[in-house]
Amino acid sequence: MSIIESIHGYQGSNPFLDINGRDFSDEAIQEEFCPITQFWSLFNNQHEILIGTRGCGKTFLLKMLRRSMLSKIDDIRADTIVREKKYISFYVALQMERMANLGRIDRPNDEKIVLFRFIFNSCLAISIISEAKKYCKELGKNNKQEATISNIKLTERLYKTWFTDNLNELVIDLDDLSLFINRLYYNFDFQKGNLESISGLFTSELCAPLSSSEAILSSFWEADDPTWILAIDEAEFVDDLYQKVINSFMRSNPMHIILKIATLPYYWRTLETLNDDVEISLGNDFNYLIVDMDCDKEDFKSLTNKICSNRLKKVVMENQEPLEVNSLEDFLGTVGKDNRVDYYKNETGANDEEIHKGIIDNLSYERKKDIDKEINKSQSIFKKFAPIYYVREVYKRKKGRYIPQWFAGSEVVRKVSQGNPRMFINLMSQLFASATTTNGYDLKDQNKVITDYAHDVCESSKALEKDGEEIYKKLSIIAKQLCKKTHGDKLLEVGCSFTFKKDVILNNELNWIKRAISFSRLVVGDSEIKNGLTSDTKYTLCNAFAVEYWLTMRSDYPIKVSLYQKESNESNDQISIFSGDQL
Repeated sequence: MSIIESIHGYQGSNPFLDINGRDFSDEAIQEEFCPITQFWSLFNNQHEILIGTRGCGKTFLLKMLRRSMLSKIDDIRADTIVREKKYISFYVALQMERMANLGRIDRPNDEKIVLFRFIFNSCLAISIISEAKKYCKELGKNNKQEATISNIKLTERLYKTWFTDNLNELVIDLDDLSLFINRLYYNFDFQKGNLESISGLFTSELCAPLSSSEAILSSFWEADDPTWILAIDEAEFVDDLYQKVINSFMRSNPMHIILKIATLPYYWRTLETLNDDVEISLGNDFNYLIVDMDCDKEDFKSLTNKICSNRLKKVVMENQEPLEVNSLEDFLGTVGKDNRVDYYKNETGANDEEIHKGIIDNLSYERKKDIDKEINKSQSIFKKFAPIYYVREVYKRKKGRYIPQWFAGSEVVRKVSQGNPRMFINLMSQLFASATTTNGYDLKDQNKVITDYAHDVCESSKALEKDGEEIYKKLSIIAKQLCKKTHGDKLLEVGCSFTFKKDVILNNELNWIKRAISFSRLVVGDSEIKNGLTSDTKYTLCNAFAVEYWLTMRSDYPIKVSLYQKESNESNDQISIFSGDQL
């Protein structure tokens, strides 16, 4: 009996229900964290804007930069960073609620800038205190008295440094200091409050609580001139005016305070500073870092295995030991060598000879001539067209009540998850729930869950902020046209990719396209994320659309599409998303 079958009848909590890293405890993050390639590169002296789609794991990355979290990673690189204390990090979340409140106030811009500094610096101060408390706890394992003295001494020094004009409170330890700052923040009237009542240090400059107390904090951590890393999360909620404030800091600050800013693609909208004549420069003042994972690469495979293993070990059936699961493959099972050809053979019963003959029979006359001419070329043609042929043939069998066994297995789950941990956990939640209620769980059950999930992803595009209806309409019609190409008379080189016939930049199409990229409905290359979209940009539909419309999950062979009906009949490769063609 497979593991996925063994959980039939389980009535406990679904271990895949928790999806948002922002709400995870430090312990939960440590359990599931799997350092991706880019993680270790973040320990440097360069300001960086981390760009990743919603749910790609930015929060996990930033929270794990902290020394208190690094110390829990079993890796020599983490040990070195913790021991040498060259980098000490603080996590600062610019929450939507805070930024939304700031956007609603009716004050001049110069006052809004002061309030933004107040919000940012308050969050930073609380983060510094939180990390210091964890360090005191660490010291307390060996000497509780020393830890208590360090706590009280640090509190006194920080309080006197940060609040020279307000020293009337009884602030003894770091908990008191944290409560004091929170009370100042939450009791302040952002609409009408007197700005002069706020501590001048918290409103004068960005990061002032850190820059004013570097020597104090270095002494506390016994660090020799460390680089302070501020891991700034949820920066997509920061308006352009406040992005200029942050840009000004990156342009002018000393190199020992470094910002790592996480945001969605295209949400860091300006390079301007508060000085009208100065902009920050890519490669000099800051760099971009793409943190989205490729669903086919080792980073995502390792992470999905870690998530699967960690969550399923919490599932204990009656009279059984905890499930022993080391990989996604252990949970879902495998067919043959777990390649697509194995699933195709399982679906159709075809052998290699029949597959090769079927591919040849479906080729155009010109392609067949190529095979006859050169045997080596025939192998490349088989490799090129086999995935398209599989999808076409399985789709032909999908009639009436017939349920395929095609969309199943670990590769498909990872692809449909689009390299996105949150999407993966959502899909796993549905697979797990189905397995608990289905006796004799098999590939058909997986197929149903995955196709239902893909349908929901496509439909939910309608609800994406601001441009949802437009995103859904245009991507759906493009997908239908790609489907028509895929399932036409002859095998064509077609997948999920396309380029636009005309320059969409000139025709007011960029807003919905950028939003679709930010929310993992469209995929583009790293260069387009960093440098912007161009008329030559290649786009790829997310794999949920590939499942929904029976496309091949590959990003090569882009087909030219047009957003304009009048061009729809210009050539055989031309597609119009307004043509109304339906399958």
